[in-house]
Amino acid sequence: MQLTGWELALIACKFFAYTGVAASVGGPLTALLQRNSEIFLQSIRRYVLYGGIFGFVASILGFYLQVGLLAEDGLSGVLSPLYREILWSSSVGDSTFARIAGFAMVVVSLLVATHRWEAAGFFIGAVRNLIAASTYLLACVWLLYSFTPVGHTAVLHWTWCLTLALHVFLVAWWLGSLWPLFLICKLLPADQLYGVMHRFGRMASVFVAVLIAGGAAVALQLFGSPSELISTNYGRAFLAKLTFVVGMLLLALHHKKRLVPALLQSKEGAFRLKRSIGFEMLIGVAVLIVTAFLTTSVGPEHGM
Repeated sequence: MQLTGWELALIACKFFAYTGVAASVGGPLTALLQRNSEIFLQSIRRYVLYGGIFGFVASILGFYLQVGLLAEDGLSGVLSPLYREILWSSSVGDSTFARIAGFAMVVVSLLVATHRWEAAGFFIGAVRNLIAASTYLLACVWLLYSFTPVGHTAVLHWTWCLTLALHVFLVAWWLGSLWPLFLICKLLPADQLYGVMHRFGRMASVFVAVLIAGGAAVALQLFGSPSELISTNYGRAFLAKLTFVVGMLLLALHHKKRLVPALLQSKEGAFRLKRSIGFEMLIGVAVLIVTAFLTTSVGPEHGM
């Protein structure tokens, strides 16, 4: 199918917004695995900060692109007050508000936690950390909620929307953790890197199992029959996304079974692991691009 310039721009905005969600969720959770390296923590702070800022800007631009797409009046349609009000009062506006609020709170929580915001200096350490943690958790709730009221899953029962939110959280954690893991391969000696990757692997064993179960449950609600995976544009795009996800799962299994144990056996182990995680990051980018395409240009025929 042929995509218009508006759709391509909207897909790009969604990609950056999804990347921002991944950084906002995966960065802080991965930082918990190695809290003794200040260099690593500083890199994670920048990673989360940039993710929050890019996500915030991409969410706003994406909303106005949808206004222009609805107005069908060229670039001037982007600023159409009529269609802006129509879209803002719809579920698209609800999702945009939730996403913007979530990204803004991620940035605020980071500034409070690192004492980079002047107002944060009025609070003592324990209170400041509590405020930062509470703001961050609320930000995650807003970000996850932003995926539920619109798109192809808006027609689902609230229990399935909750399942979707959990699925999105785990996907964001997985994809968002790849850059920190890639980075830590360059910062830590092999024995410490082995400990971090071993703890991550134990966590991933549970999280990925829940992720797969949640994704399968939501997919069953979106497709009326298995034939729709082949006969519809949405089904074929979904299969492409599934292929990339399976590739990431196989790489993750390869890391757990082969590359992580090799860290204690070979001096080249860290380099091979970093290279493999880098390849997994590229597949993760493909997953986000296909997801942005799925939520922009195609939709399931069943139940819509």
